[in-house]
Formats: sequence, structure tokens, C-alpha cells
Amino acid sequence: MNMVQEFFNQLSLDLAIRRYSCESESSYYSRLIYSAIGCWILYCTGDKNIEEDISRYGVSKNYINRRCSKILNNFLEIYPQAQDWFFTDNIADYTDVIRYIREIYEFLGYLVSAGLDSSLILPICRKVIVEDGLALYRGVSKVSPMIGLGTYKYMKEVRKEDIALLFDMFLVPNKRADKFVQDYIKKIKWGAGGVSENTQFFEYKSKNSLSESWINTWTQDTITIYKNSLLDYGLVKFEEGQLYTSKFPDHIVNEKEVRRFMYGLKGNNGSNMKAKLKMHSDVAVLRLFSKLPEREMMLLRVLSWPVNFIEDVYNYYIPLEVINVIKKILGNLCIEVEEV
Repeated sequence: MNMVQEFFNQLSLDLAIRRYSCESESSYYSRLIYSAIGCWILYCTGDKNIEEDISRYGVSKNYINRRCSKILNNFLEIYPQAQDWFFTDNIADYTDVIRYIREIYEFLGYLVSAGLDSSLILPICRKVIVEDGLALYRGVSKVSPMIGLGTYKYMKEVRKEDIALLFDMFLVPNKRADKFVQDYIKKIKWGAGGVSENTQFFEYKSKNSLSESWINTWTQDTITIYKNSLLDYGLVKFEEGQLYTSKFPDHIVNEKEVRRFMYGLKGNNGSNMKAKLKMHSDVAVLRLFSKLPEREMMLLRVLSWPVNFIEDVYNYYIPLEVINVIKKILGNLCIEVEEV
């Protein structure tokens, strides 16, 4: 056994990550490095929590970037073949990688502000039992079993809790997208106009991806989504020769929640999006055909690993122990999962 193999074997033991039967050595080592860097980002933030005096504690984002960039550099010197997995058009250097992972942790509440924009601290420790014997933790900085960027603990005596607790922990709506849209429509007000010759409309019957389902006209007597620009979205309906609109609030657009409405409209009209799940003896490989809403997309980062590269949001390695959680997340978005 050479030194590279010895190094990754130890990393594998520390993080409880094993190579899957369907993946290459390069993919496996890249996943290990990815999870290890996540572990290091949490570790170097320190074992402090927000109950303590935040004027005295907290680690700067620059410190996290500098320290973990050096660690990533060391990893990639040991195994340079993983560089293609980490570096993309948007992620050009080590600091970009650290920032990308750190911002996922900030979004999901694994790192919280210590009172200043430039300083971070761990939150109060919280856990949810996602499956019998498996607890997902948030707020720990020690080396622990990892799934993607998520920190876990195997506990034989615990039993699975209601998945609503997981959704609550990460502020993910625990409601099917079709029902979400129906409830939203009951509360809004409509106004005439709001469209122009450049307005596009979401064709919910399209078999294309969500991003490729925009058309230039809408005359159907049903509700859909309009788009005037990257920041101007809303609902539109056609009645008696007149278009009526209801613009989305800024937070729906800024938080990428428009996608939830797109999935919900497709569900309400019997045109559900599809996903494929290829089952292997030791892992499932998920293939999505459109991006998820941002909260679900981020949640998958602590329940799985991206397959092809760090920014891959369409292909995931799903450990078998969390497969039911993934199916519930996708089911809430009216996505029909086909096992192949």
C-alpha cells in the first residue's frame, strides 16, 4: 500500500466514508477531500456556541479561508487528480472552494454570525434522527462521520423521528409544492396588465427542464408564472381576453422560491417533473433534470455527495440509509422518482 492510499484509508476511517462499487478512485478521493474540508471548516471555527459572550468569541471568515485553503492545497498536492472535481469556471482557486463550502454552511445554519458580518461561530448543538440508528448533528466541530457536508453520529438505540423535524431544522417547507401553490393563490390580489411584449410565460406542460420551459405567449384560461426579467416574476391568468398578474414579493425571487411554484404548477396540472434513481448494492445515484428550490438544493448537500464536480446540482450519490429522506424531499416537490 502506497502513502496516498494510506492517507485516504485513514481519512476514510475518520469520516466513515467508503468507496462505492460504481465509482472510480478519483471520484471517491474527491468525495473524501470534499467532506474532510467541510469537517475542517467546522473544526477551525472552534468549539464555542452562541450562548457564550459573542463579543469575545468568533472566527473571521478570512481566517477560515486562509487556514482551510492551505489544508485543501495539501490534499490536492497529495492527490492532484482531484483538481478537476473542485475547480470550475466559477471556482478558480482554493479560496473559492472554501468560500463555496463555507457559504453552504452559513445558509444551512451550521455557521452563524458572531455579531459581526466577518466573524462566525457554531450554533447551539441540535440533532434530528433521520433514520433508525442515524442522527444528523448541527453545531459540532469534532471529527465525525460525514455524509456530504453533513455531520452525523451512528447510535444503535435511537429510532427515526418525524421528518418534519428535519425540515423545521433547515427551514424547508413541509408541504407539497402543489398544495403550497394552491394556498398561495387563495391569498393574493390580481391586477390588470403587468406584462409586455418581452414577457415570457411558464409552460407547465412542457417536457423540458424548468429553465427551458418558457414561451412567449399565454392565452390559456389557467394560472401560470410570468417572467419580465431576472428580478420580476409573478403569477398570471387570462380571463375574457384580459391578462391579470400578481407580482411575487422580492424574497420569493431572491431566495429562488420561484422554482417551488414551477414544480407545484406542474404537479397541479398532472405534468410532474421526473427524476431517476439508479440503485446499486451500496448506494443510489440520483439524476435530476432541473434545479431544486434553493433550500432543498442546499439540504441535499448534507444528505449526499455531488457526483461529477463540486457544483453538480443534478447528480448525487445517495447513501442507502437516507434514501427515504431524499424521496420525501422530492415527493414534496411533486417530482416522480423512477428507480432504474
